[in-house]
Amino acid sequence: LVVRGSGEQREPQALEEAELVENMYDCLCSALHAPANQTLFLKAEGIELMILTLKERRFAAQGALRALSASLARNGANCERFVDIR
Repeated sequence: LVVRGSGEQREPQALEEAELVENMYDCLCSALHAPANQTLFLKAEGIELMILTLKERRFAAQGALRALSASLARNGANCERFVDIR
């Protein structure tokens, strides 16, 4: 989240950069399978950041959608926050 929220909002310029972004989202999705990490994601405003990424329709939007899905799975508090944002 720190990497994504740091203001680095340009599209990947090389194949290696694109792969790094995809790997980052893969790791995030894996981490979000743990309920404790879902709670931390909520507190770190990760849901808001993923929605912002989706609205920008950037390269990372697909990864953001997967991370958002993982954060909402079996987590009522995250689902409530998602509904409140909309």
